[in-house]
Amino acid sequence: FSNTNTRMQVPEKFDIKMIKAEAASTEYTNTTWDDIRVMGSMAMHALRKSKDVATFYKSQGPRYDGFREALLPDRDTMMQYGVPWTQPINCWVSVGCGTARDIEFVLDKIKKSKKMKVYLLDLSPALLEIAKQRVERLGISKQVKLIQGDITDMKFLKSQEFYGKCDLVTCSYCLTMIPNWNQALVAMNSMLKTNGFLSLVDFTMRYRRETRLDQRFYRWWFSNDGVYFNRNHVEWLRKNLKQVWYYENSSRVPYTVLYPTHYVFVGRKTGKKVD
Repeated sequence: FSNTNTRMQVPEKFDIKMIKAEAASTEYTNTTWDDIRVMGSMAMHALRKSKDVATFYKSQGPRYDGFREALLPDRDTMMQYGVPWTQPINCWVSVGCGTARDIEFVLDKIKKSKKMKVYLLDLSPALLEIAKQRVERLGISKQVKLIQGDITDMKFLKSQEFYGKCDLVTCSYCLTMIPNWNQALVAMNSMLKTNGFLSLVDFTMRYRRETRLDQRFYRWWFSNDGVYFNRNHVEWLRKNLKQVWYYENSSRVPYTVLYPTHYVFVGRKTGKKVD
């Protein structure tokens, strides 16, 4: 760390609680029957020629968190440890927020910062309705605004009050579901002000093992559900932002012997032109 304006500064009166958030207020677990119903929806989605993300989630929304808690690991790691909470974060946009589970991992941070404004952005009105219910239950409606829209629609983004002013943009397991991922990343970066932070957690192909049979199988298997592994996502992030933290690991898919790789990336906008 450095005391210059271009790097993060450690406060003089440092407390670990400034970095790590308190434990999430709610834990979600499914019955086996709940999981079977979610997996059934995923199987039906895989059979469709047209991958309609909104339709895909609408049928499984109420059981979404319970199953995805195990399927989508390290969202809590990113939110509680990856995001640099020692820095001023007054404007945060959660891209592809889904049911807004991420906000529960840092609920204490939101409530303690009266200046923080959180924007929940998603393409699906069905998921945003669930997110709205969560926000109301958590008692943070005054600090949170829900927005339906497409992250790749620059005209839409530029019309938003947060455009170019964000201290933090997060994206949890959404980028791999966006066909035009490059445009999505450019858009996320453009939403940040200089020195703002972009944090993502998502699936990828294992570093230097991309051509192995298991990695190619995982890519094919997930693609049937409209989830596309692409190592270029990580390379783009490392090239266009100043990397603050990177973490890569494998985790088991529930009820299977599959161990796909996922990553957590936190980077800082430098102000340079992106590709």
